[in-house]
Amino acid sequence: MSTPLPLTIDQIHKSARQLAQLRPSYAVMLDFYEAVFTAQEKSKGDIDLEPIQLSPETLANRGPEGLALVAVADFRIDPAASERLLKTLCELIIAHATQIKASAAAVSDALASGSLQTQDLFTGLLHSNDRLLQDTAAAIGAESTALAFLAYHSLQPSLELCAVQLATYLDTAAVWRKGHCPVCGSRPGLAVLDAEGRRSLYCSFCRHQWRAPRIFCANCENTRASELHYFFSEDEKDLRVDVCNRCRHYIKSIDQRALARPVYLPLEQITSLHLDMIAADKGYSGGVDLNLEN
Repeated sequence: MSTPLPLTIDQIHKSARQLAQLRPSYAVMLDFYEAVFTAQEKSKGDIDLEPIQLSPETLANRGPEGLALVAVADFRIDPAASERLLKTLCELIIAHATQIKASAAAVSDALASGSLQTQDLFTGLLHSNDRLLQDTAAAIGAESTALAFLAYHSLQPSLELCAVQLATYLDTAAVWRKGHCPVCGSRPGLAVLDAEGRRSLYCSFCRHQWRAPRIFCANCENTRASELHYFFSEDEKDLRVDVCNRCRHYIKSIDQRALARPVYLPLEQITSLHLDMIAADKGYSGGVDLNLEN
């Protein structure tokens, strides 16, 4: 499957530099994640995936029910490219001295000795097999959350390219009126308002982005305007938090109408963690667990 890369490495670097100037408290975290996301983008050029073929019957049946195209476990991955990226990510974590440095070193040693079966690890992650992840982590002397973080970010380029291929089955101009990703069924991690004020949601798992209703809770699918609100800071008009007073969930939003800088959504998600804390203090739940503290 040949898929064009959605952005350049230079765009990631520019986004990271500008965010570091705007939000200097995130500088160390940005330095690390810039390296991670750059490694992921570079990895895409080496990935070879067989496309997933969906039958007309499958496509016809999903529409009325609002079903995703596939389950997470159905994603195609390139195991060899993912293992190479796993080795690179371990090196990055060790070099940046993050709090999971010891676990990264344990994974690196296990890869070198051949005691870590990455195919089983990747399959376990896609099937949400927590027991396998815990047992594997214990066997190599790593923390299970750190191992899950490494496995997911090693798979992420395959997942994103697979999602790009699957999205060819969708009408990307249509508004998707469900609170989950139309590709994989996962929850959105961010909302985006484009220059015309149109709203889209961004998948926390496969990074697919889809059109969504403007007045809409992505958690409970509430469309009552009187129960849907948002808050923002005068100092950061490009960021806001959309909240639902019915289910008490929130989602962070990037308002591109207030931006004149390059936007790379994975970095925006990370450098807005202060909004997650504010939302939690206000009694709302939501957000995405990054599985790593820097």
